[in-house]
Amino acid sequence: MVSTSREGAPSANNASIRAKAELDAYLIRELVPISKNPLEVWEGIKQLYPYLHRVAQRKRTVPGTSVPSERMFSKAGDIMDDKGSRLTAKHLAQRLFLSSLDVSLWESPANI
Repeated sequence: MVSTSREGAPSANNASIRAKAELDAYLIRELVPISKNPLEVWEGIKQLYPYLHRVAQRKRTVPGTSVPSERMFSKAGDIMDDKGSRLTAKHLAQRLFLSSLDVSLWESPANI
């Protein structure tokens, strides 16, 4: 027996079970050749995997601008000035990560 909410719609538990079953079925599918257009593939299988199709729609987007990457290159240039020119790639990546954090995360719990 399927549990339902007051409105008669399937419960969250039932939806979770269906989503897991859908994911399991998708994962055992034959792999799609890399030469295929992923948008066409998802359009063709959206009836079989409606939950996954919604997730794929959200996750397959690309940024509409190059601003985030330009911002990162600008920060890297600031870090790799004359004083930081000896940084290894690993340390540059670490400094870029640390510089991307919000300033409030740097405050100690005693200051909060």
